[in-house]
Amino acid sequence: MRLMLRASRGAALVEYGILIGLIAVLAIAAVFSLGGRVQTSFKSPAATLGWFNDGVSGEAVARYRFRAAQSPDNPQIIGFNDGYVGTAYGTMEESSFTDLELLSAQYIPQMNQIRVTMAGDTVSTAAGHRLSCIDLSLGDPFFTMDFDTVPGNYDFFNGYTSYGIVSTEAPFSLDQELACTVAKK
Repeated sequence: MRLMLRASRGAALVEYGILIGLIAVLAIAAVFSLGGRVQTSFKSPAATLGWFNDGVSGEAVARYRFRAAQSPDNPQIIGFNDGYVGTAYGTMEESSFTDLELLSAQYIPQMNQIRVTMAGDTVSTAAGHRLSCIDLSLGDPFFTMDFDTVPGNYDFFNGYTSYGIVSTEAPFSLDQELACTVAKK
């Protein structure tokens, strides 16, 4: 009787060991197959919640979060345009501003230029400020535009100010989510 009891305990321990080993193998397989998606799921909300402060020094006077798309007028242009200046594309997910309303942020390859357009005459308002953008999927700084070194061109007839910086590489990719802030330097 004692021998039979010892044999059944040994068998139960072996069964539990096999079960635990199987669960461990499944957990490892799940981590490898879902790892990238899980990382993005955890990183994106954190980046989205913290996008007000990421990469910005000083107090932000304007904040924007948008998703880049391709221009329907020129397929080479990628970025965001709310439709005030040309055809709308991309989506503004979130914004908060007082004086500096972002109308568009786009890469124009024919000019090797990142162009940012703000509503109204913002040449004097933007002085002493810097626009900083980050890629929310990576949390990395993307580009910075210093309004003191980049002259703004106010279009009186259309009521907007354009700023442009030279860039030989496209800063935006399709469906990329960016967060930008304007803050004092």
